[in-house]
Amino acid sequence: MFNTLKIKNGESIIAQTHPVEKDVTSIKQTVAIRYRAVCEWFGIEDCKASQIWFFGFFGVSIFMMIVTYLIGGMCYGF
Repeated sequence: MFNTLKIKNGESIIAQTHPVEKDVTSIKQTVAIRYRAVCEWFGIEDCKASQIWFFGFFGVSIFMMIVTYLIGGMCYGF
């Protein structure tokens, strides 16, 4: 059982892989790509009014939850 693996000092055990280089994209480009993908997924890419209603609803609801949390934290302590 001792001689099942014989490794000499000059041999590599695991092949070295080269890191894959990613395309450098900014945060703004990434957000724009994701925004277009979400609009296309929901079928609202051509209608600005639908985009305002869709993203406005989620924006206002998240804003209301944050404000409620902060007011509750200030009144009753975090």
